[in-house]
Amino acid sequence: MDKNLSPQWVLLGLLKRKPMHGYELHQFFTSPSPLGQVWHLGMSQMYKLLKELEEQGYVEATLEEQETRPDRKVYHVTNAGEKALLDWLQTPVGGIRLIRVEFLGKLFLAQALGPEMVQSV
Repeated sequence: MDKNLSPQWVLLGLLKRKPMHGYELHQFFTSPSPLGQVWHLGMSQMYKLLKELEEQGYVEATLEEQETRPDRKVYHVTNAGEKALLDWLQTPVGGIRLIRVEFLGKLFLAQALGPEMVQSV
């Protein structure tokens, strides 16, 4: 996965906070959410990225039964995904042009992981 900020890292960070299904994840990428102001991620693109994260071993999905609707996949971060995310969060931003998006994205995700992580970013 690209070490610069991509929606894949953001998906991984959101799933580190808590397991979620696709529609729930997609809500973070729609305006007026803070992430929706930076990235415009369509449903099909998001599911493509989730599939790539699964193939890389960074996330796994489990089927959740619903009474009146089809089963849905709930995604969660694996140990390998957590390690990759923490490594990425602690890697310095590559240049001044990346501060506006990459640094702020890292800071947004680090806030959910605790004050120690924010300090390391």
